[in-house]
Amino acid sequence: MSKRERGLACACVLGLALAVGFVAGQIWTRSQATPLLGQTATVRHPANGLAWLARVDTGATLSSIHCPIDRIDGLVEPPIANVGREVTLWLAGDDGTTLPVTTSIVERSLVRTESAVEHRYKVRLEISCGGATAFTLVTLNDRSHMRHKFLLGRDFLEGRFAVDVSQ
Repeated sequence: MSKRERGLACACVLGLALAVGFVAGQIWTRSQATPLLGQTATVRHPANGLAWLARVDTGATLSSIHCPIDRIDGLVEPPIANVGREVTLWLAGDDGTTLPVTTSIVERSLVRTESAVEHRYKVRLEISCGGATAFTLVTLNDRSHMRHKFLLGRDFLEGRFAVDVSQ
């Protein structure tokens, strides 16, 4: 058998092994230790128990929660002066319960959406989802016109979950 024929035979055997492994689910599968999320997931604020059915969005850099300006106590003018300031957010869970959450405004930034460019405050918020609990940056946004009052972005998902939108 020539050198070329041996190389071709090895390539064929390797290709067949890969195909059999792929079909058997042995290759290119997620780790069983990595939790899997679908299009939505339940997110909780561990300190007070508020809960939301969140939209999982791997295209969003940061998470976002429904909290219009009129639900934030402690804001001053001009808006940039609120960065670093402690405020109270009045957050409403999906069950209609509204509770206060005290946090500090980390940043005020420009956010581009499909339809507009707007300024939003960012706060650090502790959330739990799928067995993971962490402090994460969350933008405050008026999501009253949206179905899901919480959007779970890559900042919280990365390194913690695999996402399968068909679930």
